[in-house]
Amino acid sequence: MPPKPCCAGGMTRSLGHRSNGGSFLDVLGPLPAKSSMTPPEARHRAWSHRGGGEWRWLAMLAALALPVFLLGLGSPGLYDPHEALYAEVAREMLTRGDWLTPYLNGTRYLDKPPLFYWLIGLSYLAFGVSEFAARLPVALAGLGGVFLTWGIGRQLFGARTAFVAGLVLTASLGYFVFSRQVLPDMVLSFFMTSAVYAAVRGWLVEGQRPGWAMLFYAGLACGVLTKGVVGLFPLAVLGLYLALTGRLHLWRTMMPLRGALLIVLVTAPWHVLIAWRNDGYFWHYVVNEHVLRFLGQRDPMDFVSLPLPVFLLIVFLWLLPWSPYLALTIPDKWGDRSKDRDDRPDGRFVLLLWAGLPLIFFAASQARLPQYSLPALPALALLIGATLEDRCSGRVVSITGLLVATVVSLLLPVGALLSIPVYIERYHGVGLTEDIVWRVRAIFGLLAAGSTIALLSFCGRRWLPGLFGLTCGVVAAFVLVHQVLVRLEPLRSSRPLAALINAQHPGGKRIVLEIEKDDPFEYEKIAGLVFYTGQPVELLRRTNPPKPSVPLRPGERFVIGDGEFQRWWTGPARVLLVTDSFRDGAGILESHAPVTVVGHVGSLWVIANAPP
Repeated sequence: MPPKPCCAGGMTRSLGHRSNGGSFLDVLGPLPAKSSMTPPEARHRAWSHRGGGEWRWLAMLAALALPVFLLGLGSPGLYDPHEALYAEVAREMLTRGDWLTPYLNGTRYLDKPPLFYWLIGLSYLAFGVSEFAARLPVALAGLGGVFLTWGIGRQLFGARTAFVAGLVLTASLGYFVFSRQVLPDMVLSFFMTSAVYAAVRGWLVEGQRPGWAMLFYAGLACGVLTKGVVGLFPLAVLGLYLALTGRLHLWRTMMPLRGALLIVLVTAPWHVLIAWRNDGYFWHYVVNEHVLRFLGQRDPMDFVSLPLPVFLLIVFLWLLPWSPYLALTIPDKWGDRSKDRDDRPDGRFVLLLWAGLPLIFFAASQARLPQYSLPALPALALLIGATLEDRCSGRVVSITGLLVATVVSLLLPVGALLSIPVYIERYHGVGLTEDIVWRVRAIFGLLAAGSTIALLSFCGRRWLPGLFGLTCGVVAAFVLVHQVLVRLEPLRSSRPLAALINAQHPGGKRIVLEIEKDDPFEYEKIAGLVFYTGQPVELLRRTNPPKPSVPLRPGERFVIGDGEFQRWWTGPARVLLVTDSFRDGAGILESHAPVTVVGHVGSLWVIANAPP
């Protein structure tokens, strides 16, 4: 039986698709078709019948995603401070045999829950301690997020939309970069996406399914055990969706008591044990790490919050070259949601809530970091995938908006050719060589080339060549992105410095890292040297030394002062000092102090109080 046409343009209804037309860009009207062009209906029909089966779309997506996420994980060296931090905490768990209490440099480090450390530790057990093993859980989380995004898109919109959404996420600049950074945010994004997938399967599409309900709560629990209460965002998304659509009565079918019990059973034991064994943990973890961090008043302050416009711009840049197509998701009219709908969920409304809540939360906070937008990217990719498939399949006849967005996608990388190097220098404190700058600009040149191919293809209503043009431009750029990350290693990683230190005989020396110029203070900066030298490192700060948030135990170290350092330097034991103040006259050493230069990497010098 043929599908029943709806009132707007003869388009058919589909789960999650609006039937009232295209975006506000499409109200400009369709472009006139040349008489020699293949009829648009044939183009749409050709797109709709490609693939021969929904699992072929998944196979095509997997063929692209597997090499993108799994190749090149062994380089560059771990970046300071955060990549090295998580890798080192997991290494100390392994070497100490204590999988309960996180340690950094032999001192308890209780800022984050343990699940991310456990995943890295398991990777170490399987592959040995290395950069590859440290990054593998993050890469697998990124890959899993793509497949979960495909699954959500398949349930809400169909296999073709799911394929396009997975393509968008796989070939997005920011998602690729953070899939190879040892940060918990990608793992958090995976667990949040898995919770959304379970909610879609368990309540929004297939009815009341107890098994999916428990998987939903398990995803929430793992998110909390990865990065705290922000792991509960999917619960807020689902609750808000049910409230706004008049379905709040369905909450009783979600087994909330069983779900709450599962979350408590998974998350409570570790938190209770740590609080019982460590005085001051509640204040440090709940108040300092959650409340005061949100307000920008953490003590000590260990981050630089991005200005709100920069944070929002970065969200846009992370989705390049696809982000301009977000404008197509804005409808030309907001219809009455209570009319002309069946019992199926409005997939796009779910996605708007999923993307919007994390972004609004972090935009309202005073702790805005680039990676905090990661949990919203799968939802944004699904929105982009749905609106692109609308045009490819003919649900939206006009392609004017599509062409306008593609032109913007072409122009944005051109502007980024000049702006991105400036951003890196300002917010990441690294000076870029010409070798790096031309690669950064070549990255955006490849993005512009992909958008050019897409524009020409879309003008002829050749949908797959256009999509693959965008994708190929990004994937080619990924090669250069990796090269840039490798070339930034001397500026961002402690591995070259550790090589200098390790060459000075493995044992019998004390290592001191001076961070006098660091503002804000980051204790985590010590992690890279500890990871690569395999021995404790002392942290030196003379002015305004911060106090630890948790009382220190005997044998634990946090920061040393001037007097203690001077005693070591003039004592009989060999001391190696890593400092960026050696040549500027503001260093800690007195003019008559003994100095042996070991070497330097960039602006950081390694000096000793005696020759080897």
